[in-house]
Amino acid sequence: MNPAKQDFDYWPLFCEENVWQLCRHHHFAQHKTFAVFISNETKACTLWLQQSASKQDLPVVWDYHVVLFACSEVLYNGINNGRWTVWDLDSDLALGISVEDYLVQTFLPLAPGFGHYAPTFRVVEGEVFKARFSSDRQHMKNSDGTWKSPPPSWPAIIHEEGLALAELIDMKHDECMTLDELKRAFAAKKPPPIQTTITTTPASCHTTGKASDHQPD
Repeated sequence: MNPAKQDFDYWPLFCEENVWQLCRHHHFAQHKTFAVFISNETKACTLWLQQSASKQDLPVVWDYHVVLFACSEVLYNGINNGRWTVWDLDSDLALGISVEDYLVQTFLPLAPGFGHYAPTFRVVEGEVFKARFSSDRQHMKNSDGTWKSPPPSWPAIIHEEGLALAELIDMKHDECMTLDELKRAFAAKKPPPIQTTITTTPASCHTTGKASDHQPD
C-alpha cells in the first residue's frame, strides 16, 4: 500500500523542494528515482487535475512544475516488474499512479493555436538531485524582500556548486524531452541513460498556478 500525502513533507508552491524531500524519504530507499522538471520556453504549461485549479474541468498554468518518477528495485521472485510510477503531491491523481496514466490524464491534447502551452521535460537522477540541488528561495521573494508565498518550515536547501533551479527549468538544452519522448523513455522497464549537464545560475521566478481560460480539446 502506497503512503498517503500526509506521510510526506509538503509545502504549497515549493514543488522542487517537495520532490527533494521525496527523494530522501525512506519509502524510496530501494527505488530508482528521477526528478522530472516540467516547463517550456514560454514558462507556461497546462496541467490538468491539479489541486489548485479553480474548477475541476480547468487546467492550471504553471511556469514550472516538478514531480518524482520512481521504480522499485526490489525483486519479487527474482523478477523486477519495472513499473514506473509518478508522485505528484499537487495532483488530484493517486500517488504512485503509473507514468502512462499520469501523462495521459495530466497533459491533454492542446487545441490548435495553443501549442505554446506544450510541456518540455528535464529528467535528473534522484541521487544527483538529492546531493546537488540548491535553492536560496530568492525566486519566491518580492523586490522589497517580502515573500510571495510563505516559505517551507524546513531550512533552505543549500549545496555549494549545486544545481540551481533556473538552469533546471531552462528547456533550451538538447537533453530536454518532449512529451512523446518522455513517454517512450519510460515505457521500457529501464529508461535510457540520462546525462545531466547543468551549471549553476541564479534561480528564476515561480508564479502561482492559475486556472486557464484556454481549454485544450
